[in-house]
Amino acid sequence: MKYSDLIDKLGKVVEDHELLLRVGGDMVAIEGKFFHESVLNKIQRLLQLYGECQWWIYPSETIEGGVMYAIKIYTFK
Repeated sequence: MKYSDLIDKLGKVVEDHELLLRVGGDMVAIEGKFFHESVLNKIQRLLQLYGECQWWIYPSETIEGGVMYAIKIYTFK
């Protein structure tokens, strides 16, 4: 899977579950008020297919519109 494929597939998951996707350089952030287990499982499967990244769940840096958590994905070159 290419990086662009990962972003496209993450975008579909984010859109389906009304989350926010931010892409910047080597970091991708998915922000939302809640992350249900099914959403986390979908994201984790995509990241395992991509394979060259590490991800963490953090409190959101911007708490606007109820956004409380961010999944930050760091890609490796």
